[in-house]
Amino acid sequence: MTLSLAEVYVQMKDFDNAEKLLLDISKALPTQTTNRDTWIKQSALRLLVSLWQSQPERMETAAKTGEEAVLKNPKDEGALERLAEIYTNVKPDPAKAADIHEKLLALKPNDAELLHRLASLYRQNAQYEKAIALYRQMMRGATQEQATTYAFHIAEILLQTNRKEEAVAWAKQHLARDGASSRELSMLAMFYEQAA
Repeated sequence: MTLSLAEVYVQMKDFDNAEKLLLDISKALPTQTTNRDTWIKQSALRLLVSLWQSQPERMETAAKTGEEAVLKNPKDEGALERLAEIYTNVKPDPAKAADIHEKLLALKPNDAELLHRLASLYRQNAQYEKAIALYRQMMRGATQEQATTYAFHIAEILLQTNRKEEAVAWAKQHLARDGASSRELSMLAMFYEQAA
């Protein structure tokens, strides 16, 4: 209900009330949430991002407020999540975004989405060894399909960092295994094209 009201405020261009309500939603939901609560929180953050993109001065204020909140309480998950959205999507700064995601990951070490986003940020920041370590961590306990994707990312990074022999050996070990699916073989073919 409150998320719908925030959407109405945005449509009416009542950005003050929309932002206040969306911030309240993102702060109010507990850390351990149901799927429904997670969806509501993510939807509120997406609306906030949209609002901030259209109103840069609001984003600057939100970033400053978030940074002040994290200085007071480094474990303020809501402020960290808002800053992660700002530095990832609204005002891209991969270095700041990675720092914020590391802090969030310390609070939620098993959050697969956070791990994936942080690995991607590490790649953007040319912190390739950190990205590889995260992808390897994500491979443990992942489905075969997910593990294949992570293995492919590792092979790409190894290739990107001029470690072709290591990349080819990694790809053979993790993508060309017995019983490989058509998806895995397709990824292997893409990798070999890149390596050529």
